[in-house]
Order: sequence, then structure tokens, then C-alpha cells
Amino acid sequence: MPRLATRSRRDLWLLGVAFVACVGLAVPEAQAEEFRVIEAADRSGRCLSHPANCSLRQAINSANASRRNDKVIVRPGRYRLTKGQLVISKREGTLKIRGAGSRKTKVQAGSGSRIMRITREVRDPVTIRRMKLTRGAPSSCGSGGAILYLANGTLTLKGLRVTKNKTRLNGGGVQNHDGTLKVLDSRIANNSAADGGGGIGNDNLGTTIVRNSTIAQNTADEGGGIEVDEDGTLEVFESKISANDAVGNGAEGGGIHNDEDGDVWINDSTISDNTSPDGGGIKNDEDGIVSVVASTISGNTTLGGDGGGIQNEEGGTVTVINSTISGNEAVLDAAQPAGTEVKFGAGGGIVNAGGEIEAGTASASPSGSSSGSSAKPHSSGGGCDEAEPENEEEAKEPDDNEEADGIVKVISSTIAGNAAALGGGIADNATTTVKNSIVADNRSSGAGPECSGTLGGSGVNLVRDLSGCSVSGSVIAGVDPRLGPLQLNPPGATATQALLSGSPAIDAAVGCPPPTEDQRGAARPQSGVLCDLGAFELAP
Repeated sequence: MPRLATRSRRDLWLLGVAFVACVGLAVPEAQAEEFRVIEAADRSGRCLSHPANCSLRQAINSANASRRNDKVIVRPGRYRLTKGQLVISKREGTLKIRGAGSRKTKVQAGSGSRIMRITREVRDPVTIRRMKLTRGAPSSCGSGGAILYLANGTLTLKGLRVTKNKTRLNGGGVQNHDGTLKVLDSRIANNSAADGGGGIGNDNLGTTIVRNSTIAQNTADEGGGIEVDEDGTLEVFESKISANDAVGNGAEGGGIHNDEDGDVWINDSTISDNTSPDGGGIKNDEDGIVSVVASTISGNTTLGGDGGGIQNEEGGTVTVINSTISGNEAVLDAAQPAGTEVKFGAGGGIVNAGGEIEAGTASASPSGSSSGSSAKPHSSGGGCDEAEPENEEEAKEPDDNEEADGIVKVISSTIAGNAAALGGGIADNATTTVKNSIVADNRSSGAGPECSGTLGGSGVNLVRDLSGCSVSGSVIAGVDPRLGPLQLNPPGATATQALLSGSPAIDAAVGCPPPTEDQRGAARPQSGVLCDLGAFELAP
């Protein structure tokens, strides 16, 4: 009888567990494991008897072996990786790595190694916060100077400084291949890539989201700041992409290079002071799509080509809404003796190409010095010792629209103060339309100080000097738009050129709203029922 009673109690317990599971009251999961890094030396293996006795490498190795949602807490200090890159291969459970701040926690790669590789096996989100990642440099091949993200999940970088990393391929700072990369409240600066994406490389259907961050002073052959390639997506919000350089034979896209069906969205951001042989601020081609909304593109320069602010060609589509394009230059001759007259290319603000554009004293193809770049192989490091995946679409059939004309749409925007030999503001050799916009105070050393070619117009547009171009529809010409200097005008966070009192652009728009706000977020219209032309709506 006692034995029977014991079995009965066991059966009742099992029935109880089954009942709990059936009614949805699951047995609580084990709590997340927390590994505290206090050991500065780079020790292999896993954490020892207690999770607190960890090196950074041991903590990550221990998290890789865990199925829980794990945290790695890294105290202030300098952590030099003497045993090669850190590898995150955690198959189950989230991982959060948190330092004490980007000025307090510093992770430095050893000689000939990147800092971190996140493998394809990682399915759950990984977050890295509050630290500095520096001196990553894969020795032979492989992309991602500091971080190579190969997983098809989400990697979030928050409060990071990624600086002084380099690679012989793509993504001098970070390379995102196929996954979702979020860069939040971070600074990615002074990195370099021999191929594409000095700061960030994004390809193979990957999505990169940059918010409240700075991408600055990076260099690469294509996309000095960021390169988007192979159907990738880039979203930039409230950020600055500045002082990046695309350098080398065939270089293009000083700030951003968008290529091969990439999709780029820029909102409430500034693209400034970038340089490149073609497309000083942005280069968009091969059926890429770029949308610039409530943003400023200023002070960018081409050194030897076209499109100081934006260059668009080969079936690309660019839409500019509620934005300011100002102070950009297309310099044709990059190496000029001191004191000689500057020679310019085409499209100081925007060049939209479908064929050859004559600029200055030379004939420059829209692809200019980048004519050989499309044949250059792009790789995220396939065949390297890291066994990175090759791009399955590398050998896809040629696109029927590869040589199609570019499309540019400019809506409620201001294009002013730019310089080129042909089309100081806009040089068009394809299909460009403008609506309720201002194109004024630009200059050229040749024809078309404001614009060249034939622009389609809708609404009303103010073009100060129509010599060298034609604009269909209703145009206000031959008058001073009365624009203020490029500066921050409240409540905006990006620089605009205010309309001064008496400007002919005031209350001149037709078919507006939309948009219901100007670049700064001020309501449209401010007085009466008509909006102002350009990116700035003047309050009464």
C-alpha cells in the first residue's frame, strides 16, 4: 500500500504539471545569465568557477554555449585582443554586451585581426552598447574592420565609437551582410575600406538603420561614408554623414554610394563636406532609389567629375522633398596650380545623366572616372579563412535598364549657392522635374548658371536665371529670391536658407499642401491658403 500511495502522488504531480501547461501557466524559464568581465587579459576558454571571473573572450564563449538570454557586462578598462577576433556564434537566446561608456571601455584588436565576427548561426538579436571599438584590421581578406555581421537577424550598436579600423574589402567600420543593422546614438569615424563603405558596408538584401549618429571622416573607393549594394536598404534619421572621402581610381560617392537596386531613405539629416571624383555627397546608379526628405546636402565636392551634391545615372531614381541643396561644387580638375582659375564639372547641386554631358573644357561622361568601377568585383569576403558566404546573385543576368536614363524629382526644395561649369544648380541630361521649388544664386563657369537641359515643371518654380536651360510650366524668372544664409533656423535641426521679407517666393506655390510641413517641421501654409516656394515656410 505505501508503494501504491507513492505512485499515486507522483501521478497526481504529473497531472498537475500537464494541467498547468494546458491552461498556459508555463513553468518559469531560467533567469538570464550575467557574465561580468573584470579580467583585462585576453584569456581563452570559458568563464571559470564563477561568472565574475571572466575575460571578455571567456564571457562571450560562455554565452555562446548558453541557451538563455545572456548579458555580458564589461567594466571600464582597455581590452586588447591578443588571440584574434571574438566570435559570436550563439544559436539560441539574445545576447547583450554592455560597456561603461565609449570613453571608459575600449576594445582594441590585436595585430592582423578584426574585433568581432557574428556568424550565420546566430538567430536572436545581439546588442552591443557603450564602448569603443578600435584598430580592427583583417590581415588578408574579409570585410568588416571592426565588426562583420553575417547573421540574418538584428544587430544593434548603441552608444558606440567605432574608430580607426580598416579592411582590404568592404565595411571599414562595420559590414552588414544580409541582416538588419541598427546604429543608434553612435559615432563611426576614421575608418577605411579599400573597396566599399569606409564607415559602413551594407549588401546582399541587408538593411542598415542609422539614427541620431555621426558617420564621419571615413574613406573608401566607393561610398566613403556608407555603401549600399546588391538590393540593400539604408535608412538614415536625424544623423550626420560628413567629411568622408571616396578615393582611388574610379571612386564614387563621397558620403553615400547606392548601387545595384539599393534603396536609400534620408530623413532629417545632413550630408555635408564629403568629397569624391563623382557624386560628392551621394552617388546613385544601377536602378538605385534615393529619397531625401527634410534634409540638407551642403559643402560636398567632386574632385574631377560631376554631381557635387548628388549624381544620379544608369536608371537611378532620386526624389528630393522639403530639402536644401546648397554650397556644393563639381570641380573638374582636381589638381590645379595655385592661383589658376578653377575648372568645374557638371551639376554643382545635382547632375542627372543619361548620356555624355559637356562640362568646362573637357567632355565628361556621367560616370566620369568611375567608368571602370562596375566591373570591379564586390565581395564580402567569400573564400576567405572565415568562410564568409558568397553572393548568390553575383552572376545574375544583366539588367535591361542598366543604361536607362536617371529620374530626379525635386519638390518644395531649395537649390542655391552651388557651382559647376554646366548647370550650377542642376545639370540634366535625362528626366528631371521640379515642383514649387527655388533654383537660384547658383553659378557656372560655362553655360546654365542655375540649370542646364530641359526640366519639367509643375506648380510654380522660381529660377533666377534661365539662360542655358528651359523649365516648363509656370516659372518666376529674373528676380532675386531673397534668401538668407545657410544656417539653423528654429525649429529645425538641419540648416536651411530662410526667405527674407519681400521674397517673391512667399505665397507663390500652387498645389501645396502637400507637403504639410517645411524642412524644419513648421506647418504649411503659414498665412492664407498658399504655401511658400522652397524648403522654408516663412511665418507672418
